[in-house]
Amino acid sequence: MTISGSKNQHVRRKDDQKESLQSRSLQLLNLYRLIIASLLFSFNFISISFIGRIEPSQLFFFLSAFYLIYSFSALIVSVNKLLKLSTQVHINILFDVIVISLFTLNAGGIDSGWGTLILAPIAGASLLLPGKTALLFASYGTVGLILQEVYGDFTDAISNTSYTQSGILGIALFATAFLAISLAKRVTESTTLAEKRGIDLANLSQLNNHLINRIESGIIVVDEDNSIKLMNRAAAQLLGIRQSTHNIQLGDTSRELLELHSNWQKKDPTLGEQDFFEIERKNLSSLRARITWVRMTLTILFTHNEELQMKKVQQGFTLIELMIVVAIIGILAAVALPAYQDYTNRAKMSEVIGFAAAAKTAVSECLISSGDPTDCDTNAEVGLDTATNISSDYVSQLAVTTGGQIRVTVTGTGVTGLDTSVLAYTPAAGANGISWTCGTPTAANYKYLPQNCRNASS
Repeated sequence: MTISGSKNQHVRRKDDQKESLQSRSLQLLNLYRLIIASLLFSFNFISISFIGRIEPSQLFFFLSAFYLIYSFSALIVSVNKLLKLSTQVHINILFDVIVISLFTLNAGGIDSGWGTLILAPIAGASLLLPGKTALLFASYGTVGLILQEVYGDFTDAISNTSYTQSGILGIALFATAFLAISLAKRVTESTTLAEKRGIDLANLSQLNNHLINRIESGIIVVDEDNSIKLMNRAAAQLLGIRQSTHNIQLGDTSRELLELHSNWQKKDPTLGEQDFFEIERKNLSSLRARITWVRMTLTILFTHNEELQMKKVQQGFTLIELMIVVAIIGILAAVALPAYQDYTNRAKMSEVIGFAAAAKTAVSECLISSGDPTDCDTNAEVGLDTATNISSDYVSQLAVTTGGQIRVTVTGTGVTGLDTSVLAYTPAAGANGISWTCGTPTAANYKYLPQNCRNASS
């Protein structure tokens, strides 16, 4: 599997986990709604003084029964995932707002305290669908509570209306939504960081396996029971076995390595890396092995074929060849880096020249229509904005001066002598119209300008 394939698989797994977590959260919110609805319905059969004005009304009975039926249905829909999560949340919130507003109206208005029941559904929904949607949920609740006060005021259903308390409760709903947005943002950032680290670990594992298999020396990682946990391709080739670590003991690959490792374990393994040990094998070339202690349960054996290693060494570069290569790279860097820097600075100056081109058109039109250069020697006379308002990352200002001359002040290039310098365009009327002469007073800046601008100017 490639690193990119591992990354895509990890991302898909994280998406599935996120969707599953949201689904469970919605189910818990629906279970909370069902419990509240069951309690409200039970109040129809027991005497509770704070329900309604005096006792449960017929409206209260129908509302609580309908709320209970809906809550049970919403839980069934969320468990079986019959609708999209966002659709379920929107429908549930609208239903909660309507029902709780009617409960509040039946109980005598916002003073009864029933309106606070909307806080929990708004908070839960805001966590499920954070951002602007959370603010929309808060506005649903606020509008519902205010409308029931308005209705109670006009129909005398509420004896003492309190718009102030409705507004305060609405502010509380929006505060809840903002808090949910902040919490959701932090959760998202933490989840993103965890996903990134998970991807990095997966990529690092892939890279680690790739690098270990590319190493020419054989590497075998064994535990305290002499069970092989990792073996690279070179070790498998040296031992003449297939590269697999599934249920393989060190003794199954090489009795000589097992004996060497067992003798080494009898000593103090924490002393660190040991010297090479010679291993003689019948009908096979000899091996050299070195054992390194990693942690309490793992050790590493390095093996290599001495004859093959000598051949590899003889195939390497000589010192003089390496020195020649380094010298060539140094010469190329000394030539290429300054040329690249000049190229980037010329690219910056192209923006300066582009600003001047637009101003040239305005000045040319003024000179042609007026015929008098003194009528075209300010930005306002040629129809341009003030000098300091014509700016960019590399232009601090563009000013039209005496005779229609355009002066563009350079900035932000990071080149000493080029910043704060002026690129001047001087017009001249002729038989063929207006011609322009481009120049700058500093000759050292010519290399950053096109050929037609490499002229001295005041």
